[in-house]
Amino acid sequence: MTAIAATGIAAPLRPPVDALQRFASRALVEQLFLALREGETDALLSRYAEHVRIEHPLLGVLDRDEFAAALRSFARRSPGHSLTYAIEDAEGDRVEASWRLNHLFHETGRLVAISGASVFVLAAGRIVRQTDRFDRRDWARQALGLTGLVLSFLPGWRAFLRRELRRSLEIDTDEHR
Repeated sequence: MTAIAATGIAAPLRPPVDALQRFASRALVEQLFLALREGETDALLSRYAEHVRIEHPLLGVLDRDEFAAALRSFARRSPGHSLTYAIEDAEGDRVEASWRLNHLFHETGRLVAISGASVFVLAAGRIVRQTDRFDRRDWARQALGLTGLVLSFLPGWRAFLRRELRRSLEIDTDEHR
């Protein structure tokens, strides 16, 4: 028996729970990108769970404190950065986005324009996992010039670059990452 047949009154239409979750997840990631674009580090960090896991092509696996240190250092050293983004897909607690970041690499002063993609997994209204993807060799070529491109083909360059970037961004250089 339907709600109308039982009471004679039509039940209000409600969007499915999945649609509400998709909207909330999408909105959270939109807020994250807006805060990143504006350099609002604290607002950005408030979107992350306490025990978040962030996988970054250059920096490796970061916890929340390491990510916060990297963001604060980036905001100080690249105040003129620009960011464009698009939410590509939002399904339940998973959001996929593409982005383009333009900034000056603080160590060399070279302009870096890199395109990438991120996948966010959310729980309880916070990001619990973020996986970023972009071309590391392209970044090395732009940030470090010919030297970076040549180094990117050598064995062990990723570990060396990761260690040096983490050091320059004032992130703990844990060898296990």
